[in-house]
This record gives sequence, C-alpha cells and structure tokens, in this order.
Amino acid sequence: MKVTQIQVEFEKRVNDGDYGSDRVQLRLSADVDEGEDADELVSALLHQVRQRVTLDLRNSVTLAVRRRMNPKPRLCDECKQILSDDDDYEHEACGQVRRERERVAAEERQARYAAEAEERRARYAAEQAAHAQSDDDDDVPDGHSDDDDEPM
Repeated sequence: MKVTQIQVEFEKRVNDGDYGSDRVQLRLSADVDEGEDADELVSALLHQVRQRVTLDLRNSVTLAVRRRMNPKPRLCDECKQILSDDDDYEHEACGQVRRERERVAAEERQARYAAEAEERRARYAAEQAAHAQSDDDDDVPDGHSDDDDEPM
C-alpha cells in the first residue's frame, strides 16, 4: 500500500487550578511525495505540532496555565545550578562536598565542646580549691574561741 497523505493531530489541556482549563488542538496534514519516507514525515509533523501546542500554552492568557507550562527550574541546594531529572535536591558531587563540610563542622563542634568541658572542670576545681582554702582561713587560731568576741 502506498501512503499519499498524512494527517497528525495533537491536543493538550492544562488545568488552571480554578475549575477551568486551557485547551489547544492542532491538526496538520502533508502530502507524501515520491521517495519520501512516511514514518520520518509523521515524526517531523508530530514534533512540529507538539512544539506549536506547547508554545501556545506557555503563552496562555491564564496566569496559572502559564506557570504550569513554564515551571521554575529545580536548583541544586548546594551550588544553585540546574538539576537534571535524575537528581533529587543536589548533584552527587555537591552532596559529597556538603557531607564533608558537615563532618568537619561536627568534628570542630565536638572539639570545642570538649575544650569548654575541660575549661569548666578546671574552673570548678579552682573554685573548690579556693573554697577549701577559705574554709581553712576561717578557722579560729589556737587558744581563742568564737565566743570571745561576744559579751557574756
């Protein structure tokens, strides 16, 4: 069988989130010349129709439809570059950099906590020694009693 004419039709409907939607429908047809590959012509027409329908919806008069058709690019949390569809929140290399930075920060924090704890122990020991020294100084010398100052 010889194909002499091809028709492609494409329709896309985008919800506006307010009980409405925008719909674009486009139909193209082409005559197949002698020696042309019909499959390649179908692919080319479908590609052309999809691009046109998408372009029309991206330029919709409805703001919600425009936002849905022109989504903000997903950015890496670490380097702020555009993510591919395979990446979650950051590039793999950026994740390694972040984990290393967090590991170093945790080690620094642990070292700081240990130093502060040692400083508190030393201060406590010094306070205890000073308190013990003051208790020794408050002792009454031999031969005197605490009651000597008070009248009898």
